[in-house]
Amino acid sequence: VFSVVNIYLIDKRFGKMEAAKVVAEELMRPAAIKVTKVLASNCDDCYDVSNLLDSVKSQNVDVTQEEVIYLDSDEGKSIINEYNLNKLPALVIEGEVNKLKPLIKFFETNGKFVDDKTVLYTKVNPPYYDISNKQVVGLVKVVFLTDLSCKLCSPLNQVANSLTNAGVKI
Repeated sequence: VFSVVNIYLIDKRFGKMEAAKVVAEELMRPAAIKVTKVLASNCDDCYDVSNLLDSVKSQNVDVTQEEVIYLDSDEGKSIINEYNLNKLPALVIEGEVNKLKPLIKFFETNGKFVDDKTVLYTKVNPPYYDISNKQVVGLVKVVFLTDLSCKLCSPLNQVANSLTNAGVKI
């Protein structure tokens, strides 16, 4: 009788361990997502979303599909209308976007949830393409005014170099 009870208890514990193992494996599995880059084809100076995409990929995700859609395509127009995008580039991320708490926090910090399976990653730095005004916003023009008679004045090239190093498009 004692052996039968032990076998029952061991079997019950083994079942709980198996269930815990399945849960742990699911938590460790990367979230499956699809990423759509929405770009303006006439904006060579626009912010490069590769860094954004690298940040997304560092969040324990499996990018099962990655595509590029342009503003002037039918599909691009459809996505812009569907998600009410107002500037490009943008990333539309679909799939298991709410699988883990760190992933949810990452997306809340860097974008906005459309629903439980879609996130828009729109926090791009300038320059970007303003869709409603149909123009690039955030380009910087530097004009150096130099007094050639000033012997103590420093050249301003270092200021422009610092801006460029900080990611400002000149």
